[in-house]
Amino acid sequence: MPSAPDTQFERVMERLHHYVLTLALILGNLSLFLIAGILVLSYLHTRHRADSGDTITVTSVEPAGRVANVTLSTGWLARTLVQTDLGFFATEIPASLQRDEAVTLETRGDTERYLCDARHRCVPLL
Repeated sequence: MPSAPDTQFERVMERLHHYVLTLALILGNLSLFLIAGILVLSYLHTRHRADSGDTITVTSVEPAGRVANVTLSTGWLARTLVQTDLGFFATEIPASLQRDEAVTLETRGDTERYLCDARHRCVPLL
């Protein structure tokens, strides 16, 4: 058991230490609640888009070439850079594409662009 503080300085430092620890605990808990809230809202937004039943309107489809190289970059968010014989395409989410596979660039009614393979598995572009 810690001994009682002897001097005024030790009492002030002990009180300050207690306040700092309490503040750190409160801020840590608030940040956890904030992160959990963001994750829940993100999940609900994704589910709403998937369950909304809106039909996807494709406004244009154009060839994007054949896959030459796929590079995965990691960090806070995983991204993929797809190199085709016609250019480079950065995707929002990791993509699994085979070398020499034909891909298309699809523009949808909401003006979002997607890179799609022959089986119409599409990934959104940045």
